[in-house]
Amino acid sequence: MRETTDITIIGAGPAGLFAAFYAGMRQLSVRIIDTLPKAGGQPYALYPNKIIYDIGGVPAISGKQLAEDGIKQIEPFEKTTIWTLGEQVTGFTPQDNGTNHFIVHTENNDYATGAVIIATGGGIFSPRPLKVHGLTEAMADHIHYYPQDYSQFTNKSIAVLGGGNSALDEAAAISHYAEHVTLIHRRNQFRGLEHSVENLRAQANVDILTPYTPDNLALTSDGALELSLKARQAEPTVRTFDDIVVAYGFAGKQAGFDDWPITMNHQRVPVSALGQTSLPGVYAVGDIADYLGKAQLIAEGYGEVPKVINDIVHFLHPEAKVNKLHSTDFFA
Repeated sequence: MRETTDITIIGAGPAGLFAAFYAGMRQLSVRIIDTLPKAGGQPYALYPNKIIYDIGGVPAISGKQLAEDGIKQIEPFEKTTIWTLGEQVTGFTPQDNGTNHFIVHTENNDYATGAVIIATGGGIFSPRPLKVHGLTEAMADHIHYYPQDYSQFTNKSIAVLGGGNSALDEAAAISHYAEHVTLIHRRNQFRGLEHSVENLRAQANVDILTPYTPDNLALTSDGALELSLKARQAEPTVRTFDDIVVAYGFAGKQAGFDDWPITMNHQRVPVSALGQTSLPGVYAVGDIADYLGKAQLIAEGYGEVPKVINDIVHFLHPEAKVNKLHSTDFFA
């Protein structure tokens, strides 16, 4: 059994990191457990270069910078924060010993804790793959899923496949390096923000090709990719590219939740107005938390954290009076 903490936070994404910070302000010790070897969650691991615009007071920030800032924010409480990265939580067991309320189990260890916060976001994500005739292993170096280094596309002709915000963001980012970008979507209407679509249409080195679906892929004699496209209401066409970026989004899966002693609702955790799950002492914040009117936004997860931490203080110390806490008072 490892060192006991007041709270164990499962997930080191934006909501989990902010929960650790706020717990520190409430003088609670925390252990942060994440499957990934580095903290930051999905913004850091899946789209570090994507620019996020919808966090209050932050005009624009990359996924990587958001993760780094979240980690830095916890630094004042490093003595009461334990990082346990690269371990997957397999479950937790309620205890009745008057001291430790739960034992959190991972594949490698058991950790005693007073309360649990589930902040696993959308779960373990993997990109939705390109399914097309003719795809071979020889093309692997030319097919990319959410690349982290856009400079590799410098002076190249690139196809971006997809119609959501991820595809629009990828096309916009790559256009700063590539000679030419073609955004290909199966519908005339995009699922992403209209503002992003209009910005792409205004760029001289970007073409938007709709409504087309990739049908066949072949390598040319000089190593380029020949992409055959089909459409229901348009003539088939063939285009040649140096590389293809697949941005069909991600398929998420919550690992091992079926055996956890809490109520689930389609890969989400129903919570009360205070973030409480069906099991007292276990809470959820961020994208994993489910309630009426929930918005799947990073900003929403941040707003849930103070209520959860304050309620945990009550859970751990029923006799304590929880006063309002302002960071300016704490750090003054």
